[in-house]
Amino acid sequence: MCDLSKGVYSKGMEKGIEKGREATLLDSIKKMILGMGITADKAMDVLEIPQEKRAEYMEKLKN
Repeated sequence: MCDLSKGVYSKGMEKGIEKGREATLLDSIKKMILGMGITADKAMDVLEIPQEKRAEYMEKLKN
């Protein structure tokens, strides 16, 4: 595999892993809201989601 292909592959893998993490966190937030009856903010506190990412997750929860 040439260097360019390796770079493209690595970037694709990183993006895929990040999307998987986001999906898992979003699923965890939803389960905590429904199963434990806590707010989205409290769930994100428990999951230690950084403040700068919370608006993004709140928007995704609306969909």
